[in-house]
Amino acid sequence: MQTPQPNDHPSAPPAHVKPPYWAVVFTSLLKENPAPDYHQVGDRLDALALQQPGCLGFRHWRNADRLGVQISYWRDPAAIQAWRADPEHAAAMARHAEFYEWYTVEVVQVERAYGQPSR
Repeated sequence: MQTPQPNDHPSAPPAHVKPPYWAVVFTSLLKENPAPDYHQVGDRLDALALQQPGCLGFRHWRNADRLGVQISYWRDPAAIQAWRADPEHAAAMARHAEFYEWYTVEVVQVERAYGQPSR
């Protein structure tokens, strides 16, 4: 299995965002032949999520074996619930069987975050 490569998405949480905050970890195995509009739906949801109050950003990866991880970052659980209830997001979630062999969702609170700045 290859190591997933980050997409270097510019919307990852900015360095000035200090914990605590929340993360939703969506892990999935993409079908070999997902619905033809898979990428369009994903791009639309990325843009829509960033417009949601409380969304701090996200990162996502998918490797050559179709295994992927998306982590979205949120100010609080209420923001996560509002995003989950968004009609366009809910419609996309209802189509998961068209896109994925399987998926899991984990909601976690980030208490500490640290790292080395890129050079």
